[in-house]
Amino acid sequence: MHIIVSLLLAILISAGLLIFLAFPLMILGLVGSFKSASVLVISLAQTAAYLLVVKLRFIKTNFWSGLGFNKIELKNYLKLGLKYWLAIEATALIWDFLLTKLGLSPSGPGGRTWITGLKFLPLVYVYFSQAILGPLGEEVFFRGYVFRFLRQKQSFFKAAIISAFLFALIHLDIKMFPLLILHGYWYAKMTEKSKSIVPAYTAHMLKNLLVIWFQTVPVVWYTNLR
Repeated sequence: MHIIVSLLLAILISAGLLIFLAFPLMILGLVGSFKSASVLVISLAQTAAYLLVVKLRFIKTNFWSGLGFNKIELKNYLKLGLKYWLAIEATALIWDFLLTKLGLSPSGPGGRTWITGLKFLPLVYVYFSQAILGPLGEEVFFRGYVFRFLRQKQSFFKAAIISAFLFALIHLDIKMFPLLILHGYWYAKMTEKSKSIVPAYTAHMLKNLLVIWFQTVPVVWYTNLR
């Protein structure tokens, strides 16, 4: 119940921040619709909400050190994150291949998306918010809080599966649901091994960076070669 209340609180705060940030973009004429504005600010709103909820509900003091941000172990954290990132990318490519065979749109270079029409500065912001900021908020909440809270009372497997399930659920993407559960489980495994969210954050960040890169830079080449 503690986890569900925290998740609902994060969703409510995120929704409030989303409205607060999106409407000024429309009023100033920077975007043409609320949907476009929402896409631009949703990662920022979610990350702020996740950090706030974890700060209020779980880690009240020594926030970053409590999440395992340790400069001394940084090299080992990065090695572990890179190791799992390779497995994450491999399974993502296989899953995208299977989706394509089923006639579904994959998560990678499957065609043009709204992001390809952005100019340079908005595109830089998208990279920052969705590839760097977004994974930080998700790892702080789902591994730094949900997994570690459950792990205090449950076995690793149960805590990892529940946190991975909630992580997949919040993405609202049915076709990616099994893959997100698998990746969420691996993020939890990294957290269990290192006692830090840094390896999971590293792998998660690199995964998102590659996805956005595929949606922007090579999508024209991909389309022309078909």
